[in-house]
Amino acid sequence: MPNTPLRMQPTITQLYQKIKDIMPLDQFEQEINHYDAVWEHLIDKNLIALYLVDKHGRNHLSLHHIKDLQPNNEYVVQGTITAIQNERTFTRKNGTTGRVLNLDLSDNTGTCRLVLWNDDIDLLKQHHLTIHSPIKIINGYTKTGPNGIELHLGKWGMLDIPETTHSLPSTPLPQAKENILTGILINREPSRPFFRDNGEFGFITKISLQQNNTYQEIILWNEKVKEIQQFKIGDQLTIEAYTEKNNNGTRELHLNGNSTIRKT
Repeated sequence: MPNTPLRMQPTITQLYQKIKDIMPLDQFEQEINHYDAVWEHLIDKNLIALYLVDKHGRNHLSLHHIKDLQPNNEYVVQGTITAIQNERTFTRKNGTTGRVLNLDLSDNTGTCRLVLWNDDIDLLKQHHLTIHSPIKIINGYTKTGPNGIELHLGKWGMLDIPETTHSLPSTPLPQAKENILTGILINREPSRPFFRDNGEFGFITKISLQQNNTYQEIILWNEKVKEIQQFKIGDQLTIEAYTEKNNNGTRELHLNGNSTIRKT
């Protein structure tokens, strides 16, 4: 596994420098607070500031062509997926496992390798992105790989997925008659945003439930991300009307739409 460089999160003050000529600081802060309230404090204010800077086209001078990418920088890049390799797993030095997926991203100037790690792979699968799907990377960072420039989606990068890819049909697995799951909440990952084509955020998170000696991971989307915040680690939860999906032979449980979560 390649070493991932340490990347510092840009502060609100640093981000404001990109937009100060078109917006006073107090307005910038008011807009941050507005979105923080609307999104119910699901993401931190620095990431909201990054969203506002990108919304006004001031994120690293907006889009860059692939041919212009240089190593050890951050960029906004828009292109089309032209190849997808098989997902690989690896073991870290501390014994935990991770996942990596390589894609080829192309625009009308060239092609580069796009590397996705761990939960970003789930986001790709959820929206059924395939060869020829358009995608935008916001604040991806570059490094030199074995085949040239690589673009990575790090902790402070984001995927902007066009709205047209959100409604593609999924492949459901046969569901249990009652479609009910009960277990103890043992893990809740931080909420993560993704951009829609209309400029709005969507949200995703993952939780783990313990059922006797087994563990079940569940992916939550949008309103369900907000609902899960009211529960504490150790609560016994009952989940109803979840959706089962088959992603490359892997069974996944998703909560969205009519799914319900309650403490029992």
